[in-house]
Amino acid sequence: MKKHVRWLLLAISVAMVLSMGRNTFSLLGKGNSIDEVEADVKKLEKEQVSLIELKERAESSEFVEKEAREKLGLVKPGDVVVVLPPEEILIKLAPSLDKQTFIEEKPIWERWSKMFLGL
Repeated sequence: MKKHVRWLLLAISVAMVLSMGRNTFSLLGKGNSIDEVEADVKKLEKEQVSLIELKERAESSEFVEKEAREKLGLVKPGDVVVVLPPEEILIKLAPSLDKQTFIEEKPIWERWSKMFLGL
């Protein structure tokens, strides 16, 4: 009978140790998840602040006017609208510039004397 009691106490002790070990690891895991959630909360609070600032900017009359001008093409009365062709066409229409027209072989002091003194 004493043997059975000892084995029973040993089995109960092992079960308690295993249970406490599992609970300890569970608590450690929850502590890490709490830290992660707190970091997420801080990140979301920063995002909320930036969104509130964006909302305030979007409600300003300057922002509304800028968006209306840029995205909708609206103008104020009296404004002059200049419409340019696409950049590819502008490049084709622009005169070609030769670099040699701007570069002279003479030293700078000779060019200055020619310009100011006519020499």
